[in-house]
Amino acid sequence: MKQIISGNIDDNCPTLTAAISEKKCLVFTINGRLLFTVDSGFSGGVALPIELLSKLNIRFIGYENYSLADGTIIQLKEYYGIVEIGKEKVLTTFIEGDFLIGIEFMKSIADKLIVDFRKQKITLLRD
Repeated sequence: MKQIISGNIDDNCPTLTAAISEKKCLVFTINGRLLFTVDSGFSGGVALPIELLSKLNIRFIGYENYSLADGTIIQLKEYYGIVEIGKEKVLTTFIEGDFLIGIEFMKSIADKLIVDFRKQKITLLRD
């Protein structure tokens, strides 16, 4: 198993940190200042506030329907862009929203998500 990235559990919420690089790319790193919630209820890739989306080198691809926790269906603009983790670059979708990492993105980078409540750590692993 290879560790892809690790994060913390803050107030019972699994989190990872990221930064925006000089190349206008989202980079997940343990030293990042942007705090993302790992959200198993979010089927998409990465959600970011609009003011940060505008700082990324992303491409608009259309509109996609998303189901909210209360069952409401909303339509959001969707973008493609590159995310860096270590030396890897992954193409994923972005939407406007809170700082969230969704299932689509996690599946594209890892095989397993380990949530260790005792140690207050999360780890994404690949076989």
